[in-house]
Formats: sequence, structure tokens, C-alpha cells
Amino acid sequence: MRTNRTTLAGFLLAASLLFPALAAARPNEYPAVKNVEVKGYVGERISDCIARRVKGQDVNELVEPFRHRTESRLWQSEFWGKWMLGAISSYEYTHDWELYEKISEAASLLMETQSPDGYIGNYSPEHQLQEWDVWGRKYTALGLLAWYDLSGDRRALKAARRLIDHLMTQVGEGKTDIVATGNYRGMASSSILEAA
Repeated sequence: MRTNRTTLAGFLLAASLLFPALAAARPNEYPAVKNVEVKGYVGERISDCIARRVKGQDVNELVEPFRHRTESRLWQSEFWGKWMLGAISSYEYTHDWELYEKISEAASLLMETQSPDGYIGNYSPEHQLQEWDVWGRKYTALGLLAWYDLSGDRRALKAARRLIDHLMTQVGEGKTDIVATGNYRGMASSSILEAA
């Protein structure tokens, strides 16, 4: 019993000294990816993942579904945006110029698929707003915005704005209710309303 009290007292003393210093330093802030370097076994695994999986990705393969617009139910359109978000974080971590060029290529190839009305996706016109369409558009918009944040490429900002403007011609007051779209009673579609 005495050992437990001593251990608890030691823990409370350490916490009382440590936590106020941490809280005062930077409350609710974490270091940016570019300011972190993970070493050891985990660092090696991260480096391997970036080299083999992120840099090894064929970006044409990610963009290909957007070129055809024949989908009626699957979710391939999320993959470009998810890869883009991961690739940008990987670039911020490594500062690898070759990766930056690959990200730039992926953004340019995707933006070439935007239709005159602003749509970027892989669903056929008669199946838009169904299944995973809006979910995929969310990741496309997030990927484009992340590329704009990294590069300042205003084409990406314009493409993201046009993508969302097109969606707003389809959902909202007097149109289709977003919770009536996609899967899970609109849960997947409604996630496009991501908090800032």
C-alpha cells in the first residue's frame, strides 16, 4: 500500500511540474509535418512507404476513372484525393523535388478531366449524387485545395471552386437534399461539409 502511495505521489509531482510547462508552451498545437523527422525502425518504415507506395504510384492510374464517367456505384474517385493528401504530407516531410513533380503532374492530369459545368468525377450523368459520387468529389476538392496550399497553383483553386459550384447546382434548398444522396442516409455525402 505504501509503495502505491509513493508511486502515485511521484506521478502527481512529475505531472504538476511537466503539464503546466507543456500547456504554456503551445496549447493545442502540434508541430507541422515539415518540422518532424521520425528516426529508427518507424522512420525507416515511413521512408519505405513514401519511396515505394507514394512515389511508386502511377498517377495516370488514379486519374483514369475520371476520364470515362461510366460509374454507377463504386468509389474509385476517392483514391486520387486520398493519394494527393498523403503525397503532399510526404513531400512536406521529405522535401523531395521528384515527389513534388509527381504531385504537380497528378493535379494537372486531374484538372484536365473537369467538364465545362465544373464536374470532376467518374459517375455517369444519370448516376451523379448516387452511391459514392459526392464522397469522391469531397476528396477531389480536398486534394485540389491541398495542392493549391502547397504550390499556389491558382488553377487548382479555380477547379475546386467550380467543382463545388457544380455540386451546389444539384443539392440544397429547392434541389436534392444532400442527406438523400449517396449511402448511409447521406452520411458519406454530408462529410463534404468538413469543418475548417
